[in-house]
Amino acid sequence: MKILIEKIMYSAFALLFVISFVLDGAAQKQSGKTISEDSYRAARGVIEAAITAYGGREALRSIENFSIKFDGDNIHRNQSRRADPPYDRTPLRGSLVADIKNGRVSFELWRTSPGGFDAHTRLVTDGKQGAFLNLREQRITKLDNPSFSNQRERLRFLPHNILLDAAARSISLRFLGKASFNNRPHDVITYATEDGQQLTIYIDSQTNLMSKFETIAFDIIVNDTAAETIFPEYRTIEGKFKVPARRVLKRAGEEIENLPYTEVKFNQTYPADFFSPPASGFTPAVPGPENQPPVEKLSTDIYLVRAAGGYNAMFVAFSTYVLVLEAPINDLTSRQVIDRIKEIVPDKPIKYVAVTHHHTDHSGGVREYVRAGANIVTTPGNRGFFTRMVSDVFTTSVFERTPIARREFIETFQKKRVFSEAGQTVELYDIGAGPHAEEMVVAYFPNEKIIFQGDLFNVPDDGRLTNANATTKHFAEWLEKSNLPVEKIVAVHGPAVTPDQMRRALESVR
Repeated sequence: MKILIEKIMYSAFALLFVISFVLDGAAQKQSGKTISEDSYRAARGVIEAAITAYGGREALRSIENFSIKFDGDNIHRNQSRRADPPYDRTPLRGSLVADIKNGRVSFELWRTSPGGFDAHTRLVTDGKQGAFLNLREQRITKLDNPSFSNQRERLRFLPHNILLDAAARSISLRFLGKASFNNRPHDVITYATEDGQQLTIYIDSQTNLMSKFETIAFDIIVNDTAAETIFPEYRTIEGKFKVPARRVLKRAGEEIENLPYTEVKFNQTYPADFFSPPASGFTPAVPGPENQPPVEKLSTDIYLVRAAGGYNAMFVAFSTYVLVLEAPINDLTSRQVIDRIKEIVPDKPIKYVAVTHHHTDHSGGVREYVRAGANIVTTPGNRGFFTRMVSDVFTTSVFERTPIARREFIETFQKKRVFSEAGQTVELYDIGAGPHAEEMVVAYFPNEKIIFQGDLFNVPDDGRLTNANATTKHFAEWLEKSNLPVEKIVAVHGPAVTPDQMRRALESVR
């Protein structure tokens, strides 16, 4: 009896499914439209209204080049002195010139960062050749791929270019619905760009101007999140063009750039060589020594690992476990380091990973060590930062492989932490609040008289001693007060130096 009832119920459900399918098909046939068609037509209407609001298709197509000058703030969400907000804000100004007609770009920036890390740079490309210029040091690095397509992100400084691109690639346009942004109604559409991004665009329902666009991005701190580019204000130039008065970037809802546009111009004339790399006056940036081994043995059971992106990590093979110093960039870099460790000491577990400071280019790879069973050793002010970083789950990036076991994985120390086993010793010191970070750790090897540091003194790969700054001064003063006998300073960035070389670099800066 029970089997008969189940068969009857199954037949009834099957009949209802068939009836529903037939009715849906009949309704679709009657309207002649699918959901995709309706979504496309709605999005296309939003785009056309927006193009009209910005001056019309012909007016926008008449823009052969544009220039923008901006002067605002860089908000150091991942590079602030403190791990938690409020983050440091420093000046950021620059100029962008994009020659759309001829596929050429010039992008110049003046920026400062906490601790005296100032930069003045310019990127130029004429589509065939290009270069990155360090204007403070008169150094030049040729671009591997100078094509204009690699600079399309610069075009998104103006909404006009996004709208024209969306119209040109309209086959991927879809209407997502209506939403409220900044307490105003918006029509929300999306399309796929040439460089593979999926842009979601918010068009003000009343003005038909773009308020923001966003993408889903990987973020090393809070996992998968929205990267927002917001145009909160507009003004009219040349009597007809609506242009943004400001550009704001947000990541995970937190502001990372706020750039008022001080000048916007269209269709200016530029010298023939404006977008070309300079023929003279710059010295080619010299790379480090070629064919360096990926792992260098500094002493018994002490190794330096040259990781991706020009970052160095260290590890110490104690008799029963491994201590890793620094976890730069992301999990992929950590996997490279872990693979090297397993080649050299395959029978010892990685028990600890200690980082010099919380900045994500130095700490972004800690998840992989925690996943492997290691504990993070850090200072008290970073506990919340690392808890957030390790607890979140990534779904859009290649970094997430296996879940992280829920356990206590952070050990903090104040002033000093010592690791010692069978005659091998490593001492961790918090050198105190400095210009670059409020909590900064160095690792000292008393037997070898080596100290390992990150960002306290960065030497370029070619060994030039020109980069001493306020952060270096703070480190040198601490080192002198510590009375630690140091013969070699090993760095996360660049080659090792001596304390005397660091002092000479400081004298040169003065």
